[in-house]
Amino acid sequence: MINYIGKKCIACNKKFTENDDIVVCPECGTPYHRECYNQNGKCINEKLHEEGKTYQQIEEHSDALRCPRCGEENEPLSLFCRKCGMPFSSDGKTEKENFNQKGIFDDDFGFYNNGSPFNSEYAQVNFSDPLCGLNPDEDFEGVRLEELADFVGPNTFYYLPLFKRMKDTGHKLTWNFSAMLFPVFYFGYRKMFPMMFISALAKILIAMPSVIFAISSGTFSGGVFSALSGIFKVDSAGFNFISDVAYFLNYAFMFLMGGFANWLYYRHCLAKVKKLKEKNKAVKAIVCAKGGVSKLALVLISVASFTLFMLFYIFLYFIAFFKNMI
Repeated sequence: MINYIGKKCIACNKKFTENDDIVVCPECGTPYHRECYNQNGKCINEKLHEEGKTYQQIEEHSDALRCPRCGEENEPLSLFCRKCGMPFSSDGKTEKENFNQKGIFDDDFGFYNNGSPFNSEYAQVNFSDPLCGLNPDEDFEGVRLEELADFVGPNTFYYLPLFKRMKDTGHKLTWNFSAMLFPVFYFGYRKMFPMMFISALAKILIAMPSVIFAISSGTFSGGVFSALSGIFKVDSAGFNFISDVAYFLNYAFMFLMGGFANWLYYRHCLAKVKKLKEKNKAVKAIVCAKGGVSKLALVLISVASFTLFMLFYIFLYFIAFFKNMI
C-alpha cells in the first residue's frame, strides 16, 4: 500500500498529514482529501485516465517536475506549477495546444496578446476552474485570490495569472492592446473612472496641436473649416516645437497605457476590495457588484465623445462667424 503522508493532494496542493481523511480514485489511484474529492465530485486527474496509467506507475517512475518557465520543482503529479501556475500534463509537458485555442491571450476587447513579454505563456490556465487552477486562499496584500476573482468578474482567465505574476515577481510591465488603443473606453469599461477622465484629458490635450494644424492648413475643407483656414500661425517655430512634443507624447502615452494598464487595474482591484473589507462589506454579492465591468460606460463614453465633437464644431462655427464680421 502506498504511503501518502507528505504527498500532495492535486486538488488543493496541500500535503497529506497523518490526521487527513484520504480517499483515492478507484480507477487511477490518485489520492485526495475526502473534502477535495467530494467538492470536485470526481477525479480531476483526467490526463492519467486518458493514458490508462495509474498514480502508482507515475509515482514510481517520475521525479519532481521542474517548471520550464520559472524552474520551480513540483510534485510528480502536479497539474499546475505551484509558483507560477503553468499547467502540466501527466508527463510534465505544458499543454499549450489545449489552452491556446481558447483565446486565453485575448484582453477585454478581444486583442490577441501573445506578444506580451510577461504574460504570453504565463496566461495558460485551467479553463475548468474559474480561479485558473490557483489557490483561492492565496494572499494578495490582505486580499484573497477568490475575492480578486469576484471583483474582476469577466475575463479572470486573462487577469488572475497576470496578478499572480505581478505579486510573485514585482513586474509591472505587461501589455494590453485595448488600453493602448482605447484607454478611455478600457478604463471606463473596468470602472476605473478617475483614470478614464485623466486619459481622456490627456488624449484631448495631446491631439490639440494636430487639430489646430489641420484646421489652419486647410486639411479640412468646406464650410466652417475653410473659413478658419490660416487663423493660427502654424508655420511658426513655437508651434512646430509644440507639435513635435505632442507627437512624441502621443506615442509615449500609448506605451504607458498599454504597458501599465494591467498593473493599474491590479492596484485598483486591491484597493477597492480592501476598502470593502474595512467596511465589512466584502461579501461576494457586493464585491461582484462593485467590480466587474460596465457596458453602460462604453455607451456613455461614445455619446459624450459625439457631444464634445458637436460642441467643438459649434465653437469653431462662432469663431468663423466673428472672423468674417471683422
